[in-house]
Amino acid sequence: MNTTHRSTWLALMLLTLLLAACGLNAAPTTTNSGASAPSAAEPSATPAPDPSPITQPSPSTAATNSTPAPASGSALDAISAAYKASVAAKSYHVASTITSGGMTSIVTTFDIMLPNRLHRTSAINGKTSESIIIDATTYSRANGSEWMKSTDSTGTLDILKQIGADAATIDELTKHITDATLIGPDTLDGKPMMVYQYALTFKVNDAGAESSSITKMWVGNDSLPYKLESDGSTNITGKTTTSHTVNIYSDYNADFKIVAPIP
Repeated sequence: MNTTHRSTWLALMLLTLLLAACGLNAAPTTTNSGASAPSAAEPSATPAPDPSPITQPSPSTAATNSTPAPASGSALDAISAAYKASVAAKSYHVASTITSGGMTSIVTTFDIMLPNRLHRTSAINGKTSESIIIDATTYSRANGSEWMKSTDSTGTLDILKQIGADAATIDELTKHITDATLIGPDTLDGKPMMVYQYALTFKVNDAGAESSSITKMWVGNDSLPYKLESDGSTNITGKTTTSHTVNIYSDYNADFKIVAPIP
């Protein structure tokens, strides 16, 4: 795992902390290749474990058009409640862009179907990778090549913990939030939102590397987060790197179908 990418995600959010932990900088290591496998959206003629294709979900119910009222309690309570509401959803979609040094370096999407299915696509410096993880089995490919299957890789539950789609992870990382503030009302794609801001600082490793960020969160009437925008910096061995990350969330509780692309 790329340490810089990992720290960027942790600083960005408590929900999808560190998409890089899922291998943003490279296609996952795999074994047992599948011959002449089609794309995930077009399953092989040989029936896969689940014959249903991977499909895009229907849009989830949008937040109502009234302006959200600030949540009761502190801004930190509202931020924590929004993250917890997202983990309680059965499914959601995340589209993420990380920009570093003025150049877009990582573009990633996640379809997450709790408790045990995940579909990830990423593009880094012109190279693409895609993974489908179902329980302890990973199907992956790079640059549109044939699918590869691995059964000795990190399972879905471990990945969900790494990216923050896990209540215990959120509880732990919330302890590092400071300066939680209510910014006020805004709109996002025509929908009313309430915007919060917080700071996050933590140690990246035992060698003293540290990451810090300022993050804004757009929360809808349903108490779910719909956008996170973060500016962060990480100091590793005396070298500081900065990044700007935008995460857009959608399709909460949509009917995703994430299935094995090869037997």
